[in-house]
Amino acid sequence: MSKKGDFLSGFSGGNAQKPLTEQNRVPVKESNPAEGNKTDVRKDKANIAENKKLADKIVAEAEKKENALKPRSAPTGPATRPAQSSSAIIKAPEHVVTRDDKFHKRKMVKYGIIGGVSIAIVALGVFLYIMMTRVEVPSWENRAFEGTGGADMWGVLNSVTVEPRQEYSLTVDEGYIIEQNREPGSRMPRGSVLIVTVSQGPNMSERIDLPEFEQMTRAQIRTWQTDYQVNGVTFNEQSSSEVEANYVIDVEFPGTVDPENFTRNDSVRITVSTGPETVTIGNMLGNNREQINDFIEDNPQITVETEYEAHEVIPRGTVLRQSHAPNTRLEIGDTLTLTLSGGNPVIVPNFADIRRVDAEAMAGGGGSGADGFEGGGEAGAGDSDGGGLNVNVLRRWHGSIPYGRFVSQSVEAGEEIFEAEVVTVIYSKGMPWIERMIDNYANTIEPAIVLINDSGSSITVNINWVDSWQPRGRIISQSHYSQHVALNQNIVFQVSRGNRQPPPGAEPDLGGGGDPGDDGGFE
Repeated sequence: MSKKGDFLSGFSGGNAQKPLTEQNRVPVKESNPAEGNKTDVRKDKANIAENKKLADKIVAEAEKKENALKPRSAPTGPATRPAQSSSAIIKAPEHVVTRDDKFHKRKMVKYGIIGGVSIAIVALGVFLYIMMTRVEVPSWENRAFEGTGGADMWGVLNSVTVEPRQEYSLTVDEGYIIEQNREPGSRMPRGSVLIVTVSQGPNMSERIDLPEFEQMTRAQIRTWQTDYQVNGVTFNEQSSSEVEANYVIDVEFPGTVDPENFTRNDSVRITVSTGPETVTIGNMLGNNREQINDFIEDNPQITVETEYEAHEVIPRGTVLRQSHAPNTRLEIGDTLTLTLSGGNPVIVPNFADIRRVDAEAMAGGGGSGADGFEGGGEAGAGDSDGGGLNVNVLRRWHGSIPYGRFVSQSVEAGEEIFEAEVVTVIYSKGMPWIERMIDNYANTIEPAIVLINDSGSSITVNINWVDSWQPRGRIISQSHYSQHVALNQNIVFQVSRGNRQPPPGAEPDLGGGGDPGDDGGFE
């Protein structure tokens, strides 16, 4: 069998036969049996011949390509063609397939963009629909229901029915909105209903429980009046020395008012204390000391205090300022402070360089007086011999500075002060001196020790009562006497009980301890 015959044999019975037949098959029109099958048979034969020609052409082209690819060599004998099947002659064309890795990504991006744009368009449509068909609800609490800017006008402008409901209220004024049934900031459809609660103000016919006015101040009553919206409260003022200022003196109800059934329409009159009787202060600027004394005598209900201030022109004792303005009403017990001219200023000397007798001469005392245990007293303040300076000289016990030496002065040396100011100068009296008090009586101990301590010491005493034939109360022993002692020395006194018989020779009997029940002392 020739190659051509093999090819046709394979073409007619192999795998390629069906595709070629199907590819080149011409649809055959069904014929009517009455017309006969001659025409159809002729057409089938023509198709088979045409198919054979096409197959021969394909085989020839395949052999030509195969011969071109074989290497050329010297012929060794007659050329022979190996037998090949038709499937070996027809080879599938070679294709290079390149995979597009970004195809899927581009596809997803494309779908994402399309989806996003679609969602945005839908959202915009919904938003525009809501904006056109709904309106935002304002906050109407504590705002007027009627009038310009009121809830009713807003409802008309926005096609919303605002339905008011009346309610009494103590906190919201009449005609103002208490609450609303929709949250502020939310949106509601046009044509819907917004319900608001509108205040009618307080219920004037409501019964009110009255507080204990007598226990309240004016401010507390006014707070109660505001909280309960009671408009019929009136106040009167009256001075009183018994009722504290701003507290209630009396409560009066008109004859037609029943306190047990008091309503907001009723009235009450409350009398409030202004405190004790007051004193009206006039203009006291320029008054002298004599006029000030007259004012003090005429107004004993208030306290008048004076202070001084140096002044080179205005005479000493003239009023420069007053603490309360003219026509001020002062209550009893209040204090009025007057600032007086102290006259020309003076320079305070250094009293450490001045002897005590010279300082006492400046003070005008100039002498000495008994102080209970040693001569010499305290010089009083005065203007004589002081060059306009008020000096008060004191002598005080001191534990380290010798007698008569300077201790201190109340105003530093070199300071400029006015004439009325007093400079206190202290000189030392040395250590405290204790006199002998034996044979005196116990009632003399306390005055003597107090007088000593007035000069700056802190001496204490213990009194022990002992059995003795001496008269009762007589001092029979003293721990320290006729000597200087420390500023805080403790002195022990023994005092007779007078409960024994005198011994022969009348010698004092100092035996026996003190009776605890009779012990005494000075601290």
